[in-house]
Amino acid sequence: MENIAVTDNRSSKDFRTLLIKNEKPAKNTVWLRFLRDNLSAGFTPLEKTPDEVGGGYPGDSKPPSSITVSPIKNNISNGIKGRSSLTGFTYIEVLMAIFVLAMGLIPLLSQFYIGFQGNKNAETISMATDLAADLMEEIKTCRFDENLYPGPAVSPASLGIDQGEVADLRSTFDDVDDYNQWQSAPPQSLDGTALANFALFTRRVAVDYITISGSGWVHSDLATNYKRVIVTVSHPKINDTTLETIFTYF
Repeated sequence: MENIAVTDNRSSKDFRTLLIKNEKPAKNTVWLRFLRDNLSAGFTPLEKTPDEVGGGYPGDSKPPSSITVSPIKNNISNGIKGRSSLTGFTYIEVLMAIFVLAMGLIPLLSQFYIGFQGNKNAETISMATDLAADLMEEIKTCRFDENLYPGPAVSPASLGIDQGEVADLRSTFDDVDDYNQWQSAPPQSLDGTALANFALFTRRVAVDYITISGSGWVHSDLATNYKRVIVTVSHPKINDTTLETIFTYF
């Protein structure tokens, strides 16, 4: 059995000799074995055949010769011994990159969400203000009291709907205190029809007598010439929206 000596052409410190056993006389078989063994070891042969560099096959009259191989420069790997010479990212490096990117995106997404919620809340506040103003303007069209001047105003205990008026139907109200303790969820129009797109809103009204005390207004347990009407609109996502108007008997 003959051997072909294959010498690595790298530095003298790293010379190795690769032996290829020629078990069969067929040159193709030997050459394929040569390629298999050397490619697995991480080397690529120069573009010469054993015949061109001096033979070395069984039965050849020429002695075995050395075939120079150069270090591999392309991506060849047998999956077990070899390893690709190309540089790239490992799975761990990819996962670390994704993690770092995610950590950077979290604050950005948080700010985006806060901005989105802020815009949404601003829209809700605007809708609540419109609902409160609409109802207050409606109340302003009513007279101060059921009794006409110069008669006495109704007592504080009598603030609310009068005889012949329907609590759930604002179209029957004719004075400001008829709205006392009225509320609706969802808000309704004057004829009692629910307003579209306002399902989560609630409107309510409170009416009381007030009087001047010092530099401000205070609640009065007696009938006076001043009534305070407070319209409040509520929504689960925002603080209550409140409008207040003082009505006078004169």
